[in-house]
Amino acid sequence: LLKNPKTGEPTYTGRQETLDTAYGITYMFGSEKDGEGTFLRYYRNESTADSPFGAPYNHKLRRNSFEGQKLWMLGDKNMLVGGFLWAKESIYENNDGSEMNASATTKAIFAEDDWQLGGRYALKLGTRYEHHSDFGSDVASHISLNKKFGRNTHVYFSWGQAVNNPTLKMRYADTPYMKGNPNLKQEKSQTYTLGAESQLSRKWNVSGSFYWSKVKDALRWVNGYTDPMTLVYVRGYYKNVQTEDRRGLELSTRYRADDRWTIRAAY
Repeated sequence: LLKNPKTGEPTYTGRQETLDTAYGITYMFGSEKDGEGTFLRYYRNESTADSPFGAPYNHKLRRNSFEGQKLWMLGDKNMLVGGFLWAKESIYENNDGSEMNASATTKAIFAEDDWQLGGRYALKLGTRYEHHSDFGSDVASHISLNKKFGRNTHVYFSWGQAVNNPTLKMRYADTPYMKGNPNLKQEKSQTYTLGAESQLSRKWNVSGSFYWSKVKDALRWVNGYTDPMTLVYVRGYYKNVQTEDRRGLELSTRYRADDRWTIRAAY
């Protein structure tokens, strides 16, 4: 059985030793002139797991990333942000004698223009170009419109595209409980969001939003099972679903009782 189908982590009765590490360095520059959004950053995330007792299991996942961003003020009411990303992810796993060793590289550039329009309207336009070493190139864009009503209330509407790449584990796993699917496609979506936020008083804030998303080639997990005819265990795997509709509602409130205590609730 799998403890977590999304990551492919198996369930063992024996003890497991795990270690997660993350570190990075950021250099800010031009902050006095261009604001705090201009930087260069390198960071590394690593996750290891070892099961010396019970079924042999060894897992190591690494991700090295380098990114940068620059902010330009093109006027009192126009701000442009641009940046880039380079990331390499690699995974090695030995699961009861079945080995997996795979890696992938992602490169991306993006830009976003933030306009403060008249009549208390604000408009954001953005686009991102990404190249994945296995899936090739994709472009995802977004747009949002924000309207202020007085000083403490605003309503916004947004539309955005997104691309979700299947993980290396989804595509290449080869364990007694999970079989990778190398033919998986990228999950691509378009999402519409309508929301509002209001500062009812100095201490009380409320917000809410509703979204509708249309997903193409959605990623879905299929549980493993034992064939009743052959009594052979058929391993779990991921597959693409042609289309999928997702809808969601979020409501939240925050109450600041004093300088030390804040109460939050959300649904």
